Amino acid sequence: MPAASATPSPAPDQRSVWWYAGGAVALTVFGVLMSTILSLPAVLLGAVTPGTFVLSVVLGEAGFVAAAAFFVLITDRGMAYFDRGLPSAWGMVAAVTLGAFAFRTVVVAGAVALGLDPSPPSLVDTPIPVETLLAVMIPASLLVVGPAEELLFRGTIQKYLRERFSATGAILGAGVLFALVHVPTLVVASGPSAALSLGVILLVGLSFGWLYERTGSVVAAMAAHGGYNALIFGSGLLLTRLV
Repeated sequence: MPAASATPSPAPDQRSVWWYAGGAVALTVFGVLMSTILSLPAVLLGAVTPGTFVLSVVLGEAGFVAAAAFFVLITDRGMAYFDRGLPSAWGMVAAVTLGAFAFRTVVVAGAVALGLDPSPPSLVDTPIPVETLLAVMIPASLLVVGPAEELLFRGTIQKYLRERFSATGAILGAGVLFALVHVPTLVVASGPSAALSLGVILLVGLSFGWLYERTGSVVAAMAAHGGYNALIFGSGLLLTRLV
C-alpha cells in the first residue's frame, strides 16, 4: 500500500498564492520573534551554564510552538489542523533520518578535507565543555528541537502553503524558510563555511518536508529531525572521547 500524503486542507478563501507566500514569511518572522522573546529569561540569567543553555533551548523552541498554535487559533483552523497521527511507514522515517545524516557526514568530511569548518559557531563557541554540550543536545534534539521546529515549518507552514501550492512548491517554500531561520547562527562563519552549512540545512529540511508530504504525519518529520540532530551530536560526542 503506498504511503499516505499530507493532503491540503480545504482553503478557507480564494486568496492568491502571493497572499499565502506572504503569510508563510510572516509566520516565520513571528516564530523567530516569539523564540527570541521567550528565550530572554535565560539570557538575563547571565552566566552560560548547562542549565541556562538548556533553558534557552527549551524557551527558544517554545516560541516556534507558540507561533504555530497562535496561527491555527486566530485563523479558526483549530488544533486539529496539525497532522498528529503516528506514521505507519516507520521504515521511511528511518531511511530519511539515516540518509540525511549520511549525506551530512559526507559533506562534512569533504569540507574538512578542503580546510573548511562546517560546525555552527553558535554551538561550539560557548564556555560549556564540548562533551557536556553535545550530551545535553542529544535528548534536547529528540524531545524539544525536532518536535518544535517541525510543528511550525512542516506541520503549519508547509501545510498552509499546500492549500494553494503543489506539493513541490510547499516543500520548497517551507524548506527555504527553515534554512533562512538558521542564518543568524552562521553569521560569524567564513563565507564558504556558512554557504556550505546553509546548503546542508536546506537539503536536509527538504527531506523532512518530503517525508511529511509522503506520510501525512508531522510526527514522522519530528522523529526524523530529532533523530538526525541526535545522531550529529552523538557522533560528535563519540569522536571527542576517541580522540
